[in-house]
Amino acid sequence: MRIAVNKIFEVCVSLCVALMFLFAGPIQFFIGIPSTLYSLVVLGIMVMIVAFNIIWTRRVILFPILFLSLIYILLIFLSGIYNSTEIFKILLYLNFALTPLVTVYLIKIFERQKVDYKKSFLAKMLRFIVIIQLPIVLIQKYGYLFLIKFSNANQSIAQVDFSFGTFPLKADHALGFFLLIYILSFFFYKRNKQQGNLPWFLISYCTITIFVMESNLTKVILLFCYLFFLMQWLYKRISIFGFIAILIIGLVVFNSAVRIPAVNSELYHIKNEFTPQKSLEAVNGGYAKRPQVLLYLLSNEPFKIIGHGPYNYYNIMKGEFKKTTHFSQIIWTYNDLGVFGVIIIILISISLIRFFSLDTKSSLLLWFVLLLYMFMTNVFSEITMLLSFLIINVQKRYLNE
Repeated sequence: MRIAVNKIFEVCVSLCVALMFLFAGPIQFFIGIPSTLYSLVVLGIMVMIVAFNIIWTRRVILFPILFLSLIYILLIFLSGIYNSTEIFKILLYLNFALTPLVTVYLIKIFERQKVDYKKSFLAKMLRFIVIIQLPIVLIQKYGYLFLIKFSNANQSIAQVDFSFGTFPLKADHALGFFLLIYILSFFFYKRNKQQGNLPWFLISYCTITIFVMESNLTKVILLFCYLFFLMQWLYKRISIFGFIAILIIGLVVFNSAVRIPAVNSELYHIKNEFTPQKSLEAVNGGYAKRPQVLLYLLSNEPFKIIGHGPYNYYNIMKGEFKKTTHFSQIIWTYNDLGVFGVIIIILISISLIRFFSLDTKSSLLLWFVLLLYMFMTNVFSEITMLLSFLIINVQKRYLNE
C-alpha cells in the first residue's frame, strides 16, 4: 500500500512539474489563460497534495520555513490592517508566503518517499525539459514575427521577452534559474572522484541555452559561478604564491578592461546615475532601474517599519505600478511590508538554502544566487523558480544511488 501511495505522490509531483515547466508557456500563449490565474491553479493542486500527505500520515512536518511563513502571514495581515488595505489585496498577497511554504513542504515530503530514482519518471522528465528548451528558444527568438500572430495572451509580448521556452510567458528569468540550478546540482554532488566525471555535455548544453536566451542576469550569475568553481579548482592545485599571481594578473586585466571605452562608459554610468539625486529624477520620470528605486526608497522616503500595506507598490486592482515598472522581491517587500518584511524574506531564503544540507561553500554560493534573483524579480511568487529547487533533491538522490 505504501508503494502505491509513493507512486501516486510521484505522479502528482511530476504533474505539477509538467504544468509549470512544460505546458505553462504554450497554454498561456495559445489559449490565453492569465499567468496569475494559472499559477494559483497549480498552487491549489500543490496544496491538495500537501493536504493529502498530512491526512495520510496524520502529522505535520515541522521545519523552520513553516514557522517563518506563519510570521510572514501575520506581518501581511498587520501591515494590511494598519494601512487599511482592502481584504481582497491582503488575501491575495498571502501568495508570497504560501508559495514558498507549500513548495518546500512538497519537496520535503517528496524527500521522505521511497522512490527508485534510477527508474524515476521525474528525473527523466527534468532532463527532457532541459533538452527541449534550446530548440524552442531558438524558434522563439528567430520566429517571433511569425509566431506572435498566433498569440491569444492577455498581455503584450515584446521580442526581447519572447525566449521563455516552455516556461510561463515572459519568464526567461525563471527558465534561466531552472537551467542554472540544473548545472549547479552536478557541481554540488559530483565534484568528488567517487561520483565519476561531470556530465560536460549537459552542462555545456545548458550553458549554450542560457547564452542564447535574453536573461542577462542569468548569464552574469553563471559566469560568476564558473569563476567560483575555477578558483576552487586552482586553489587545490597550485601554491599560495601561484594564487597570488593569479589575483595580480586579474587586477592587471581589470585595469586594462576599464580603459576600453564601452566598459569605461558603463562604469561611469553606474558611478554617476546610481545616486540619491539621480534616483529621485529617474523615479519621478518613470524610468528608474532597480538600484535607483531602492536608493529612492531609502533616501527620499521615510524609513518603513511595516510598509504601506499589501499591493501598494503594485495596485493589482488597476494593474499599475507605483511610479516605475521595475520591481523585485526586496523592493516590493520593503515598500509594502517595511524592514520587518525584508528581514523575514531574507530569513526564509537562508532557511531555504539550509534545507538542502549542502556544504558551506555550496550553500553560500546558492544563497548568493538566490539573493541576486530576489533583487531582480519576485522569487516567492514564482512557482517555477521555487519548484526548480526540486532538482537539487532529485539529482542528489539520483546521483547517489
